Amino acid sequence: MAKRDYYDLLGVQQGADDAELKKAFRDKARRHHPDLNPDDSGAEKLFKQINEAYAVLSDAKLRARYDRHGHAGLDEENLSGITIVMEAIDDLFGDIGRKWRERIQKRRGRDLRYTLEVSLPEAVHGVSKEIKVETSRGTKTFEVRVKPGTKSGAVEVIRGEGNPGASGGPPGDLAVVIRVREDKTLSREGFNILSEATVAYHQAVLGDSINIITVDGPVRMKIPAGTPSGKTFRVRNHGIPKTSLPGANRGDHLVTINIDVPSTVTPEQEKILRAFAATLTGTSLKPSKATTKLKGKIRSLLDD
Repeated sequence: MAKRDYYDLLGVQQGADDAELKKAFRDKARRHHPDLNPDDSGAEKLFKQINEAYAVLSDAKLRARYDRHGHAGLDEENLSGITIVMEAIDDLFGDIGRKWRERIQKRRGRDLRYTLEVSLPEAVHGVSKEIKVETSRGTKTFEVRVKPGTKSGAVEVIRGEGNPGASGGPPGDLAVVIRVREDKTLSREGFNILSEATVAYHQAVLGDSINIITVDGPVRMKIPAGTPSGKTFRVRNHGIPKTSLPGANRGDHLVTINIDVPSTVTPEQEKILRAFAATLTGTSLKPSKATTKLKGKIRSLLDD
């Protein structure tokens, strides 16, 4: 983006004398000083441009170069005369001017970022991890506390542990980003944990108890007889803590059942299954009383 004309910034004609320049600068600087315009996000940028314009136009040699070649005739070394302007600001605004100059000179240190990876159970229950971070002052060791129920992407900020500031400015911070590693069998949805369990056909038909893996370890869950594929069961209080406080209420673990239908059966198994099918009555395929007699045979054959 092209820089604005210095005369235009100060609101004077090209032939303005020193007194006109100084008066225009005072008026513009007072009007656009960032400390006097805290709600104007563009005030500081404009204030710096006004300072630069006066630094050039108040110096006879720099002004002559600018009049002949415009901005192309100047470089950073030529603009070192801006310190003269800062002294004028001190005279003009007193403590406010000095405060602004200090704010420009003192720069806050750069923030550092570290990604900490944890497992889903660690994120659910909370964990302390030791990390080593390379800073401009060497390698430092920190202990990071991951709160119970932490989501992936959460940030723990360690104040003042970034890079040091310039010219006496404050140091930056260390931002530790928590990344929850993807689990092979468990996933998170709100305060609940989701998983799937595959059962054999006869377990779904006859009912059974199975082990499921939760964030708290294995839990025994009952599968009632006649469970259809896609049915979801709720294991209460094995989900995500709703606050990071000890003893907080937790969500649930939701288990969706998949039925493993065998692709092949033995002749004897086929015979029993056909006999079982023959006992079903009506279009709804509800089992008749004869079905009960076959349950034991089906269970023993398919368990083999």
